[in-house]
Amino acid sequence: MTPRATLRLQFRREFKLDDATHRVDQFAALGLSHVYASPLQRAREGSTYGYDIVDYASINPELGGEPALRRLAAALRERGMGLILDIVPNHMATSYENTWWRQVLEGGNSSPYADYFDIDWQSTDPVLQGKVLAPFLGQSYGEALVSGDLKLRVDAETGALFIEYFTQRFPVALRDYAAILGASGEARCKRLAALFADLGAGTINNRYADEARRAVASEIANGANDAITNVIAQYSPQTAEGQARLHRLLERQHYRLAWWRNAAEEINWRRFFEVSDLIGMRVDRNEVFRDQHALVFKLYAEGIIDGVRVDHVDGLANPRMYCQQLREQLEALAPRRQAIGLSTAPYIIVEKILSDNEVLPADWQVDGNTGYDFMDEVSSVLHDEAGAEPLEALWRELSQQKHTFRENLHAARHQLLTEHFVAEFEAAIRLLHRIARSNMDTRDVSRGSLRRALHALLVCFPTYRLYGEKSGRQPGDAAALQEALEGAHAMLRVSDHATLALLDQWLGGKPPASATTDFEVELRCRAMVKFQQLTPPLAAKSLEDTVFYRYGRLLSRNEVGSNPQRLARSVGEFHECNLRRQASFPHSLLATASHDHKRGEDTRARLTVLSEIPQVWQAAATRWRAINAALRSSEGSSDEMPDACDEYMLYQMLVAAWPPGLQPDDLDGLRELAARLADWQQKAMREAKARSDWMLPNTAYEEASRAFISHALGLVEGVEPTTFASAFARDVAAFVTRIECAGVINSLSQALLRMTCPGIPDLYQGTDRWDFSLVDPDNRRPITYDEQIMFEGGCVTCDCAARLLENWRDGRIKEQVVASALNLRKQAPSIFEGAYVPLEIEGPRAAHALAFARHDGAQWVVVIATRLSANLLGDTNLPRLDAAGWEETRVRLPDALCTAMQGQQFGDALLHRKIRVVEDCIRLADALDVLPIALLASMDIAPAGRNHEKNDKKGNYIL
Repeated sequence: MTPRATLRLQFRREFKLDDATHRVDQFAALGLSHVYASPLQRAREGSTYGYDIVDYASINPELGGEPALRRLAAALRERGMGLILDIVPNHMATSYENTWWRQVLEGGNSSPYADYFDIDWQSTDPVLQGKVLAPFLGQSYGEALVSGDLKLRVDAETGALFIEYFTQRFPVALRDYAAILGASGEARCKRLAALFADLGAGTINNRYADEARRAVASEIANGANDAITNVIAQYSPQTAEGQARLHRLLERQHYRLAWWRNAAEEINWRRFFEVSDLIGMRVDRNEVFRDQHALVFKLYAEGIIDGVRVDHVDGLANPRMYCQQLREQLEALAPRRQAIGLSTAPYIIVEKILSDNEVLPADWQVDGNTGYDFMDEVSSVLHDEAGAEPLEALWRELSQQKHTFRENLHAARHQLLTEHFVAEFEAAIRLLHRIARSNMDTRDVSRGSLRRALHALLVCFPTYRLYGEKSGRQPGDAAALQEALEGAHAMLRVSDHATLALLDQWLGGKPPASATTDFEVELRCRAMVKFQQLTPPLAAKSLEDTVFYRYGRLLSRNEVGSNPQRLARSVGEFHECNLRRQASFPHSLLATASHDHKRGEDTRARLTVLSEIPQVWQAAATRWRAINAALRSSEGSSDEMPDACDEYMLYQMLVAAWPPGLQPDDLDGLRELAARLADWQQKAMREAKARSDWMLPNTAYEEASRAFISHALGLVEGVEPTTFASAFARDVAAFVTRIECAGVINSLSQALLRMTCPGIPDLYQGTDRWDFSLVDPDNRRPITYDEQIMFEGGCVTCDCAARLLENWRDGRIKEQVVASALNLRKQAPSIFEGAYVPLEIEGPRAAHALAFARHDGAQWVVVIATRLSANLLGDTNLPRLDAAGWEETRVRLPDALCTAMQGQQFGDALLHRKIRVVEDCIRLADALDVLPIALLASMDIAPAGRNHEKNDKKGNYIL
């Protein structure tokens, strides 16, 4: 069932499945058709986001388990709604709770799950031959052993032996149980040792092993605890002999414990990005696909879910084949769904970040992506391109940064390849060198030349990945690789150009299938996949998690899916994006916020205003640096804290995230804001990897910067909030007041465009009202829902809308826009499945609005949104232009629409009124006189649910 509109919910201990069930009426009243759930399969204990799955076969009990999921699904079905589930085929958590992973550590490559994970069992490192690197120690291995932090333990409930390291557990190999238990002279221990004697070699019999461990637990329960404890005491790290014995035991394990910092250079398995808590899965293997998706298919067949969102599809070995297989399996369940009266068309979307001019491949057979592309498009059309040069000059001046965006990006990629993805890079080099050695024509190509050529190619690679297969490179890959080759060619010495040309061939330029031997075919396929799985984490970590925190011309453009080099899009380009989506993926999601965004949708919308007033912003930022000069530690030295770059970015975020209505003498409100900003800045500094980083945090710099924020905002101990407000805080509050109405206009325009452009609108939890969140974890805070939603769709009177606009800080005006637009989508769904028609705007304020129509036959909807309003608002405290301010600006209607209207007036879907057509045009002074946006329909609009006004005892207007 194709959704009409989705609501993304982040489930966690603080917001369980039953909590959502209790609010289904609210979701329905808002006009939503589907809940779009974060991953629900069992994650590690206490998970706050759900992507660290430990068991694909069960629903997380911390969220209520499968019974709670079925209650939610039933409540949704009762209201004609459905459920989309986020699934995670790319990776699992490296947790003791993960049975598959635990058995791999326990049994090594003899484990039945050894090939479920993307592990190189044939490592060139002799100490990792047949082993897994376990980089989970917070100190060097030697220190952990000598300090006594590593201990041998037994689980009395399960009988399992394990190595304890604080809260972590690592299983002891089954082959070692016999020797450990048999060291006791106690008869019961010897009997237990005999049970494990046959588990030392060959494929592990898990059922027998479990029975043997249960026997240990039984003996412990029946009085053998002291004997087993005495055995384990022989491995106590408190004595030199115990340390030596424990070390020998650890050396015999199927894993090699190591300091977490070793992962970057020595890891022999694929991680999710550089997160060693998450291990890559081999979902390209049929048995892995089957076991990963069994529960998903069951839930789909039984009508509990209606579709899936595939997380990080670019991490998979072959995204096309995976997506096709997924659709085939889901569609095969159609008869079972049809028998219970449900739609037989599964809805499948993928998390895929598209670079400029990149198109989602049609042969993946998916319905679209998660909407990062729309987030970029709608944000950029609200920016003013005229601000690009002055903002760039201001950034260079105040941040004291000399490097361009591209130079920053190349430097970040170089740093990541030499410090963070060393093991992954070297693994690719080894494969490429084996390819070179496999042919007499290339056997003399050196490892060094391959290293230089591949490094340059990766530094210059412009997209997330290629999608080459055994049959060769895909047509859509050619442009990206050509750009990378040209950049690498310019970067390399002439002597390495021939090697670069070979890389072009080996990475899909010549189909691997064309190689002369099966051995070379396999090598080329493996090298191609290795390269294609390296570029996505490199792209994400270099751009989103490094350069976004180094380059700060305007942080509203440093967003997932966006290119900060591009400040703005023209209205024409925005229309072209919508037309492409309508033609190729009309059911792709339209997102403006997510659990991964760098800043909330309304945070961005306010920050966008700075592109219109760069000179005003320059004066403010320069003034603030002067006001706070004395607060910077080591003023004037190279150790200034915070440095100019971090300080300038902080001012942008302070202005963007300043809560509506916060007064500069509200110390409690300022403390809360300061804490959130300090947490954001600490993460920003570590991600930037310049003055601090995650591997070696510069705590002195971070604490000095945290103190800077507090002192700048006047958070001085012992001073009463009623008698003090810092000059800086007052100045910031005044500046926010200067721009916030223009920011609200951007927010309302963005919300309306999300509801009406081609695609499926997706609301991230809580964004039906204001979303001034920062980067995670700030954007994943639990949402507090009102007892009842204020609006249930339908239009309101002009007087009521005016009052909502006057009181815009409470967020109800945004909620009303969302509910009204979704109500119209519900009443006339075919219109929003129909054509998209860009509309021309004429007149003196034409640059300050955009408009388009949607239609299906004779039914039409016209959408009008204000943009670039900052310099038109004057001193008003209302987020809209006065009608007179639009002068004679008008939207010209196409002949087909005028014919369909037959002289009738438009119904206003946001306001209870009619809008007339004058000389085949709609005057913006008529359509935008109450709100800065308009949603006009050629047909009658029926209000949904209650739609009346009353006054509460405090004089507030409620609908």
